[in-house]
Amino acid sequence: MSDDLVKRLRTEPNWMREDYPQSEAADRIEAQAARIAELEAALGHATEYVGRLALTLAGKHYPDQKRFELLPDLLGRIDQIDNMTCGLHRAALAGGKDA
Repeated sequence: MSDDLVKRLRTEPNWMREDYPQSEAADRIEAQAARIAELEAALGHATEYVGRLALTLAGKHYPDQKRFELLPDLLGRIDQIDNMTCGLHRAALAGGKDA
């Protein structure tokens, strides 16, 4: 949210609804922007954490895969972990070394 837009909401007449103060709208927008920033930060932390987990799993159980690369997003990394754990499960069922 741009500061300019928030200033305009606080000072310009509200042509849509006269009973809704601009400052209240600006406050709500600022609160939503702050919450979005918090959620984006949490998503970034989760993506980093899951990435470290995926790299650890890959290094421990799939050391022969030298070109393993993390996917850029959280769901992609969770999918990579899912694929690795499915492979470990199959290896355990077959009596493999990674069981």
